Amino acid sequence: MRYFLVFLLLVTACRTVPRTRYVPVSVQRQTDVSMTELIAKAKAGDAEMQFKLGMMYEVGDGVTQNYIEAVKWYLMAAELAYVQAQLQLGLMYDLGRGIPQNYVLAHMWYNIAGITSSAKAVRLRDMLAEHMSAEQIAEAQKLAKEWMAAHSPTQH
Repeated sequence: MRYFLVFLLLVTACRTVPRTRYVPVSVQRQTDVSMTELIAKAKAGDAEMQFKLGMMYEVGDGVTQNYIEAVKWYLMAAELAYVQAQLQLGLMYDLGRGIPQNYVLAHMWYNIAGITSSAKAVRLRDMLAEHMSAEQIAEAQKLAKEWMAAHSPTQH
């Protein structure tokens, strides 16, 4: 009888413990805009909304998860110098999500985000560089320098 009670207690405890997994806070709920408005603003060139739409596609928040769509929106925002999008784009290239894995381009985007203000991007760039050849790093630095020159405030 005592074993039965212990078993019953364990079964009950296991059933009442919630089985959860990490789910990021909803990006759409953070924006205070409808999905239609978010898409319209993103298409109109709002870098923050482009980034948020990219995040939604990356994690499947309010939309079907689609890494290719996430990369598309991150790239749009990154081209507008949105640092968080540059960091995420680096991660997408680093991991090969939605695009072929490319350490040179990952390093480039980490470098660009790091130059402008992201300490996390600098750490990720430096960790990635440990797995790259000197030639790959030189190419990534060259691409980052060219991107920065083409996107400097004096160029616009």
